Amino acid sequence: MHYTRDVGLGVVIAVAVLVPSPLLAQQFSGRFITSFDTWEKFDTVGASHKVFRGFQSAILEIAHGNISLHTNMQAATTSTDVAVADESDYRLYNLYLKIKDIANRGDVSLGRIPYFYGVGMGTLDGAIVSARTDDRLYRVTLYGGVTPPNDFGVHSIGSVKDKFALGGQVLFNPLPDFRGGVSYVNRRQPLPQYYTIRANPQTLDGSTVLIVPEPEKEQLGGVDLTYTKGEMRTFGRYDYNFELNKTQYAQLGVRYAVNPDIQVTVYATRREPNVPAGSFFSQFTLKGTTEIEGGADYFVLPGIRTFLRGAFVAYDGDNSVRYSAGIGREDVQLVIRGNTGYAGELASISLQGAHAFFDDHVVPNAGISYMSYRVDAEAPRYTATSVVLGTTLRPTSAVSLDLQGQWLDNFIVKSDFRFVGRLHFWFSDHLNLFD
Repeated sequence: MHYTRDVGLGVVIAVAVLVPSPLLAQQFSGRFITSFDTWEKFDTVGASHKVFRGFQSAILEIAHGNISLHTNMQAATTSTDVAVADESDYRLYNLYLKIKDIANRGDVSLGRIPYFYGVGMGTLDGAIVSARTDDRLYRVTLYGGVTPPNDFGVHSIGSVKDKFALGGQVLFNPLPDFRGGVSYVNRRQPLPQYYTIRANPQTLDGSTVLIVPEPEKEQLGGVDLTYTKGEMRTFGRYDYNFELNKTQYAQLGVRYAVNPDIQVTVYATRREPNVPAGSFFSQFTLKGTTEIEGGADYFVLPGIRTFLRGAFVAYDGDNSVRYSAGIGREDVQLVIRGNTGYAGELASISLQGAHAFFDDHVVPNAGISYMSYRVDAEAPRYTATSVVLGTTLRPTSAVSLDLQGQWLDNFIVKSDFRFVGRLHFWFSDHLNLFD
């Protein structure tokens, strides 16, 4: 694979180097997460291998006054005779410096930063700048930088013009009952280069050719509006795809509280497949869906909630119906789901719960589900059963251990079992190294 100079990595390193030394001396907090997943991998019929996959994550924050440094990183390894992934895997999800409340009007972040602003969602190696009015009724956020590789590594491919993210959002709250936002994002993500054999037009002999795909392109604009009056909340959203010149997403809904125990929701949604231009799937003719859904939540007793949902989904030339109902409380819930029509026929029932003992030091959990499904009325019907059983152990407020076994049985996988575990360690300390 052909690699070029990683501008994004340069930004990340610059952030770490330019952090002022007092930052290293103050509030230091975070958590370490050690987790593993073990399962049986089937390569062919009757041939399987045990796989153990381990992960070590670190989420850290160092703060001094209004300046803070944040990072989220992970290392992984696989122990197996047959590779299911790279033997080692290192990911830098984020590493950024943040300065808040500059002149009580704005914030600045630099580095590898996650962003969630309207239609713009993802991670970039660059900067985010926010400014707000003194009354905090208006807020403007702008961001820009290089899109990191899909594996969140410290390498990249392609040139900057093929791997960037630029966008922003304006939030406004001019009236107590009315809130809104306008957002935009223009994003490019390079696709890996590869070598393949192509026929020579003159000789028809095969020759090795380097294929350089066009980058994936995404350019979206969106508007979000919310109006609240008494017990009624009306909300709407509209997203437009500038690359494909069509509506990407539209929704209008109403939530109404009949009384403290009953809430009713009705909304309509138009949804198009979110496929970036230039990707493999953009070569296909993709159709959107229109949904009309309604539902109600009812507290039959204090702490016991029931709900009922139903939706009509219109496809291109066909339709489907989706439904769900359930009853539960904080520690246990019973849910029935199903759908019919073009989306296939499915009926399922699940029961899951968790309960704390010994002042939350031991929290066992369990769940069981059963489903029956088929593609359409002419196809054979299949069933699937799954069971989960586990517990959370909290010997101290800083340490927790999650263990869970998962079992699945259907016509494809007979009695598949996997075991997962996760160890959390939280800490927070005031270092005072340079005081």
